[in-house]
Amino acid sequence: MGVNVSSRADAIIENGWLQWATVERELLQEHCGGVELREDFYVLATQSCDLAHGDFGNEPFVEFIGFSLVDRVQPELTRASNSRVLHVEVPVDGETKCLGFFIRERVLFTRKLLERFSPNNPFSLSSEVCTQLTTWLAARYYRPSFSDEFNDHWKKVLGKIKEKVKRAYDRFGDVITGVFLGARDDVENEDFSASWIIVFSDERVSASENRDEIMNFLEGWDESLSEYIDSNGYDGVVSIQSTAELTLSDLEKHRRIFLDDMCFRGDGEGEVEHQMEAR
Repeated sequence: MGVNVSSRADAIIENGWLQWATVERELLQEHCGGVELREDFYVLATQSCDLAHGDFGNEPFVEFIGFSLVDRVQPELTRASNSRVLHVEVPVDGETKCLGFFIRERVLFTRKLLERFSPNNPFSLSSEVCTQLTTWLAARYYRPSFSDEFNDHWKKVLGKIKEKVKRAYDRFGDVITGVFLGARDDVENEDFSASWIIVFSDERVSASENRDEIMNFLEGWDESLSEYIDSNGYDGVVSIQSTAELTLSDLEKHRRIFLDDMCFRGDGEGEVEHQMEAR
């Protein structure tokens, strides 16, 4: 007599497994066989509707992402600004703890694994943190690509642009919400012009005691970066916009880029992925 797959899926939910449930490495390691886990904790990234799906043939696997406690939150690794690492803060027993999530420690297991045990949930992730995780994972699949010619055209100045972006994040990363790139990648006419939009949060700037200092810095940074691009003979512009000013038409013409290591990477067949990548 066959096993009722719907009841098996129900058992997974009854065990307490939902999206963003957390588990200690030792407990997960005990049930996952020969896979060596490296981070201290793991979070279940699979959507709850897929966990409850009655057909194990259509939804055979679940995905966990490793994370650990880190000494401090680095602003350039927050709010989906980096494609490889995400830093968040969570309250634990009246204290604020910093967690680092690492995409390199993404592991797949058969969904049947979750029938065997329940998560011990060493961390209860708030809806805000769960939203950040969702945004971070989604952003990895929404990265612009450029031709090798575009890459060759801009690679001379990318190091300096990266340095200036990193400097801004080091000083005021808590108010910067994203950097967006719009580009003309016209190989036939050799038109590789580009524009950057640096977006900051009105709310965070207004709440800061250093509001004037932040605004002066952002305005000076804008001019410095634009002058550098122009002085090297490149057709590119940089603008600073607040979250209140950013429009849908801006987002239609620009794509978000990651903020740790700006680089263009070819895949060997002419396609180039533009991202900022953790070291």
